Amino acid sequence: MRVRVLGIGMGPGQVTGEVAAALADADYVVAARKRDADPLLDVRRELCADYGLDLVAVPDPPRDREPDDYPGAVSDWHEARVAAYAAVLRERGGTAAFLVWGDPSLYDSTIRIVRRLAELLPLEWDVLPGIS
Repeated sequence: MRVRVLGIGMGPGQVTGEVAAALADADYVVAARKRDADPLLDVRRELCADYGLDLVAVPDPPRDREPDDYPGAVSDWHEARVAAYAAVLRERGGTAAFLVWGDPSLYDSTIRIVRRLAELLPLEWDVLPGIS
């Protein structure tokens, strides 16, 4: 099993050649579905269509946006995401991609979540930055 965290810039027009090659080799894309009308998910869906990939839209776990313990609430939310994504990876196997805006190492929790997935599942993972 493999997970690729791929930076996609601001969207389909900014995908680097390296990320395009990784998309061509992926089996599917995993993404959080945060609400019914989700323009960011729509852009990911468009990119998946361009590369002939299935998009597995995972309902984003609910979270308290004004908790007394903000770090604890975020940690709980991330663990719920890990559990949801792990279920998809166990079921589908293969090579999954997470599409992240810009460079995945900046302003995003996907790498933390994938590190946690790697503690739970036998998977290889890597990160390819995008244009930020």
